[in-house]
Amino acid sequence: MGANGTVHFERRESVALLTTDNAPVNLLSAGVREGFAAALARAQADEAIRIIVITGAGQAFIAGADISEFGVTSAAPSLDELFGLIEACTKPIVAAINGVALGGGMEVALCCDYRVAAPQARLGLPEVKLGLLPGGGGTQRLPRVIGPVPALELILSGELISADEAARLGLVDTIIDGEPGELVTGAIAHANSLVATRAPSRKIRDDNSRIAAARGNQQLFVEAYQRATRRMPNRFALEMIVQCVEAAVNEADFEAGLEVERSCFRQCVQHPQHAALKHLFFAERSCGKVPGLDRSVAARSLARALVFASPKTEALAAKLDKARVEVVTVEGPSHAIEASTLDGIDLLVAADPEPLALLANQLPPETTLALILAEGATLDASAAKTGRPGRAVGLTLAPSGRLLEVARAEATEADALQSIMQLGKRLRTIAVSCRPGPASASASASIGARIHAAARRELDTLLAVGVPAARLRRCLASVGLAVELEDAPAPGTPDETASKLSDGELLERCLEAWSREARRVVDEGLAHRPSDIDVICVHGYGFPELLGGPLHWSSTRPAAQNS
Repeated sequence: MGANGTVHFERRESVALLTTDNAPVNLLSAGVREGFAAALARAQADEAIRIIVITGAGQAFIAGADISEFGVTSAAPSLDELFGLIEACTKPIVAAINGVALGGGMEVALCCDYRVAAPQARLGLPEVKLGLLPGGGGTQRLPRVIGPVPALELILSGELISADEAARLGLVDTIIDGEPGELVTGAIAHANSLVATRAPSRKIRDDNSRIAAARGNQQLFVEAYQRATRRMPNRFALEMIVQCVEAAVNEADFEAGLEVERSCFRQCVQHPQHAALKHLFFAERSCGKVPGLDRSVAARSLARALVFASPKTEALAAKLDKARVEVVTVEGPSHAIEASTLDGIDLLVAADPEPLALLANQLPPETTLALILAEGATLDASAAKTGRPGRAVGLTLAPSGRLLEVARAEATEADALQSIMQLGKRLRTIAVSCRPGPASASASASIGARIHAAARRELDTLLAVGVPAARLRRCLASVGLAVELEDAPAPGTPDETASKLSDGELLERCLEAWSREARRVVDEGLAHRPSDIDVICVHGYGFPELLGGPLHWSSTRPAAQNS
C-alpha cells in the first residue's frame, strides 16, 4: 500500500470489488484517488465484469477528503475528477457502506448508482463544522436523492445519521444485516440480482423528481437558513450552503448547479472562519499527545473513585458518575475513613493534599491521585504532601465541563498521567496536558483560568472608564463571545478616549487581552504547544471557535502578519 492509501481490485465472477485502504479511516488522499481511477478503468475495460461494488477496509467506508490537501495543489485525479469518473462509468456501481461515510466518502456513495449499508454504518456531510460545504457535488446530488428539505437539514447541521435513518430517507436502498464481514457478501449478492434483472445505471444527476416541487419556493430556503443560524450563529458557510441547494433546485441543469457549488466552496476555503476551524481541528487532535511520555506504558482503567467532597470536587464527581465510574464520596476527615472503603480505589480526587498523606499506606499502590489545586498552590509541593508524589496529577475541569486541564508534577509517573488522559475521553472531555514542573499549576490553578481572568480584568477596566455594559455585550456577541456584565455603572473615572473607541476597536481591545496573556503563558513555557492554549480557551472558557483561539486570532492581525 502506498504512503497515502490505495484501492484493492478483486474480481468475483462478473463483479469487480474495489476496496479503499487508507488506514485508519480511508481518507480520499492522492493514493486512493489514483487507485480508484486505475481500478475503474480496469473494470470498465473488462467485458466479463457487469457490475462494480465499492467498499472500505476496516471499520470505515470512506471518512472524507484529506483536509491537509485543501488549499494546496494535489495530485491528479482531483476529487471532482474522481467523482466524474465514477459517474461516467457505464457499468452500474453499488456502494457497500460498511462504516462511516463522511464528507467526500458520502459524496462517493452519492455518485454510485445504488447504495447498501451495514446496520452500524453512519453517514453525513460534516463540512460545515470546518467552515466548508460539500464541494464534490454533495449539495447538488443529495437534494435529488432525499429532497431539498431533509438535504438542507443534513448539510446545514453537519450531523451524522444512522443506517436506519438513511434508509428511511431513501439515501440507501437496503440494509444488509449480519456480521460486519458479511456486508460485502450481501452487497455482491445484491449486485448479482441487479445483473440478473438487467438493472440499468442510475445517475442521480439526471433525476429531478425529488426537487421539482420545490422550484420557486423561496420561503423553504429562508426558513432553513433561519433554523441553522439559531444553532450556529455568525457562520459564513451556512449562507453558501443554502445558495448551493437553492441552485440544485432552481438552476436549469445539473452542471449549472455544480458551478454555483464550486464558486461557493472557493469562497468558504478562502474565508478566515475556515482557517480558524481547520486550525482547531488539528489542534484538538494534537493536544492529547504529551511530548516525552513513554507511549509503551499502558493507561490503567479507572473504575472506582474516592472523592473528598468540596465545592472544588463537586463538578468532577458528577462527570465521573455520568461516565459510569463508581464514585464513593466522603465528607469527613481522612482518618475517619474505614479501611474497607479503600478497597479497589484506583482514583482519589481531593482539593486538599495534606489529609491524603494519612491514606498513603492504605491505598493500592497504583491509585492515581487527582489534585484540584487551591489558589497559589504549586503541584510539586502539593504532590509531595500526599506521600505518593509519583501518583499525583493536577486537574482542572473548565467551567464549560468540556475540557480537562491535566498538570504533571516533576515526579508524576507515566502510567498515572496516561490514565488521567484516557479518563478524559471517558468523561467526554478534551484532555490537555500542561508542561511538567512546579510552574505548571501555579497561582491560577490552570492556564485557561489565568487567561480568562486577564480578559475579565480588561472588561472591568473598560466598564470603570465609562464604556456601557450593553455596548460591550453587543460587541462581544458579534463574534459569539457571551459575557455576563452588570448594567450599573462601574466605579471609576470616566475616560473620554475610551468612550470614543469604535465597536471594532473595543472588540479588538477585549480580544487582545486574551491573546496577550496567552502569549505570556507561551513565553513561560507552561503549554506543550501554543495550539493547546487555543483549545483550552475555546472549549473551556468560551473564546469564539470561529476565531480559532486567542493565539490563532492574534496571528491573523495585520501587526502579526507584518512582523
